[in-house]
Amino acid sequence: MKKALFPISVSNQRYSTDNVVRALLSLSREYDLIVFLVADRLQMYNKATRAGKVGLFGVLQEFADKRTDYLEQRKRWLEKIRDRLGDDVDFEVSMKGIDHFADERAFRILRNLVLLYAADKRFRRDVRKAALDFCSRYEQREMADLGFRLSQGYILEEIAISLRIHIVGGIPDEYYLGQQWGVVLRVYQGEYDVDATVLADSKRSSGEPVNFYSPDHPELSKMRGWIKREFLLPEHETSVPSG
Repeated sequence: MKKALFPISVSNQRYSTDNVVRALLSLSREYDLIVFLVADRLQMYNKATRAGKVGLFGVLQEFADKRTDYLEQRKRWLEKIRDRLGDDVDFEVSMKGIDHFADERAFRILRNLVLLYAADKRFRRDVRKAALDFCSRYEQREMADLGFRLSQGYILEEIAISLRIHIVGGIPDEYYLGQQWGVVLRVYQGEYDVDATVLADSKRSSGEPVNFYSPDHPELSKMRGWIKREFLLPEHETSVPSG
């Protein structure tokens, strides 16, 4: 079964129903399944930034008590999209949240990334730059400072889930309507001290590339197809010890 990943943002306006339907209609018919990924649990970082340190307890409680809210809302939305697609596509669609992939393997990958962050100044610089760019939206200094610290955690966790899905999970293709973090692509490009294969605790064959697709036009209403970026991964004889 050939699968592709389609991450969606909870609040990004680029993910309107019309835009997503248009994007799905332009996908290759070779796919059997499109997996929608909702970054539901990653929203904890953004909510914690807005709540501030005094509101952190409430944020944690909210996600503990209503952890499937984002996912269930998006599942209902996906049903509408499937109805709009009708018989124009052959593939099936499914919706998954972060917790679906956040298993023991994902934790090991995240730990590897934390070690890389501490040891590789280039990786640390790129994570910090991405975090600064993201939290520049906050006007209040205190919120911007907290957002900077939390955004670094968000980015590391997002990279960990990406490696878990693409390398470990065997879903090599990703279609994203937003702008991909540069640091994510550089991990797959192998620009840091440890390559993506080792970070993923894997010995995956170098003959299987990971492919990132972005819209061929910045205005999604004018989109006609996708631009492909292919990353060939190195092959290793043994995996990284997991102890």
